[in-house]
Amino acid sequence: ARDLTDLGAAWVMAAPDPVGCWGARELMTHEFGLPITVLTGPATDNAVGRDYITATLGLPAHNARRDAAGLLARVMEGLADWHAARGTAA
Repeated sequence: ARDLTDLGAAWVMAAPDPVGCWGARELMTHEFGLPITVLTGPATDNAVGRDYITATLGLPAHNARRDAAGLLARVMEGLADWHAARGTAA
């Protein structure tokens, strides 16, 4: 399984609510040792959810329906960071 996770360049998590966001962060960080690139899903439908994700969890949050450009920009940034860390072209 580790071989597959080594190939991931951007980790996009979707969660229905703030508790799901917290759980996703805990699992990704402590169980898999992987960084979350961005959180999306119903938890990002309103400012309260997005504020919790960014302020409390310290993760980027973009709603795929209302902020597709922001979500894509964050994923592209994550991909660029991944390539830069490995010295490969994007």
